[in-house]
Amino acid sequence: MKTKGLIAIDIDGTLTAVRDALSADVVAYLHSVRKEGWKFLFVTGRTLDWSCQLLDALPFDFYLSVFNGAYTLEYPKKAVIKKCFLSFERIFQVVNLVRNEDVGLAFYGAPDRFNKSFLYRNFASHVLVNHLTARAKAVCESWTEIDNVMDLPTDSFASMRLFCLPHTAKKLGYLIEDATKLNAPMMKDSYDDCFSVVQVTHPEVSKGQVLHHVLKHHGKMLKIIACGDDHNDISMLKEADCAVVMASAPCEVLQLADIIAPPAKEDGIIQGIKNAINRIEGV
Repeated sequence: MKTKGLIAIDIDGTLTAVRDALSADVVAYLHSVRKEGWKFLFVTGRTLDWSCQLLDALPFDFYLSVFNGAYTLEYPKKAVIKKCFLSFERIFQVVNLVRNEDVGLAFYGAPDRFNKSFLYRNFASHVLVNHLTARAKAVCESWTEIDNVMDLPTDSFASMRLFCLPHTAKKLGYLIEDATKLNAPMMKDSYDDCFSVVQVTHPEVSKGQVLHHVLKHHGKMLKIIACGDDHNDISMLKEADCAVVMASAPCEVLQLADIIAPPAKEDGIIQGIKNAINRIEGV
């Protein structure tokens, strides 16, 4: 079958508004699009385990990239396309930059080496600690708490997350990127959007760069449709021939849209992709 193009989709807030399941209508529609010759790349800031469990409902082959592009695989073979991790030195550099801020820090080990996550909350206020506790329970975060960053039992990390208030996230994102040259986009906290998350990854890791890795692996250039709803999707949306943005996205992200789709809670990804394919194919 001739490949028509690549559809890159953020998961949380774009593909689905539910943490533990995909809509049957969305699964059926994506399957029909795959049969027409479009390939899929799912790109998320989430973990490998969570993503695999959610996407297990899909009855077709696809690419998956987690931690905003730090680890990319081809399914169902689970062949590694690209991996790019943070060293402990980089992690410690960020910790020193934010030690005077109201933040909770989560560290995610490299999935192919030490697939565990850790929480350090010594910098966090009482309000933020309560948020992290409620969040962990609600979304089943399997963090192991540490009292000292030096106690981290690995030296290779897929990502580091900073949980904080939105104004702090915006400030720290700019600070980290300027001082360290790491990628540090902010996102809404999917559990409670009164809080934000800064996801720190290697300088060569972003959702936009994942597209280039996958196209290189595929062996030829393809038309790209990208679908997202948050700041960490911006680099991916900018690389696309057609950018689909969910109506729930922040203003800065909506400005990049070629097509604005209904929100994920209404399975808006279906309408968004339909319109994007029609646009690409000149229908």
